[in-house]
Amino acid sequence: MIVEQREHLRVNDRLIIAWRPASSDDLAAQSARDVMLLKTNQTILQGLNTVQQSDPITARALERINHKLDLVADDSKASVFGPSLSRVNLSYSGLAFEWSVQLSSGLPIRLTLTLPPANRQITFNATVLEPESTQTSSRPIVRCQFTKGQDDRLRVVQRYIDYMQMIRDEKNKLVAPNNGDTAGNQQTKTTPSSNSMGLFHFR
Repeated sequence: MIVEQREHLRVNDRLIIAWRPASSDDLAAQSARDVMLLKTNQTILQGLNTVQQSDPITARALERINHKLDLVADDSKASVFGPSLSRVNLSYSGLAFEWSVQLSSGLPIRLTLTLPPANRQITFNATVLEPESTQTSSRPIVRCQFTKGQDDRLRVVQRYIDYMQMIRDEKNKLVAPNNGDTAGNQQTKTTPSSNSMGLFHFR
């Protein structure tokens, strides 16, 4: 399928999304914070390993406190930048997704998506477009267009769109047992393939 045709294919799904402003200062600051957090966690884990040898109960309590602080930090970041599981509409050209706040039109962003089936994280450069009013969602809808020059990452989007089209067209011929089935008669019981009650489509 050629690219021009793919641009018009759209996939509705729920994906894990995170974003950051694309300015170099913001990205450098975020990267520095991530490195500092990683080093701090490594130091904490080394200390916990030392405490574990002499006082396992205290070490376990400190480990749980550290984990709770990580969760609180994740929640505070998720309110603005994510990651967050959101409803999306994805095409080869761009993305529309529900978010907690509306982003400014024209804002350059770096958008990270986690794509099935391998849960691969891909980061795109994109530009936020003018918002469109919608009555199908109570949350703001962010629309953004992928920038040029990232064909390798957009090919991953192509494969994801093809994958979603494939599983939506594929029929599952497995038949769940009903109340009359028992361990003794399951092998001899058959269901005609024309019976639509025994089939369902992947969503």
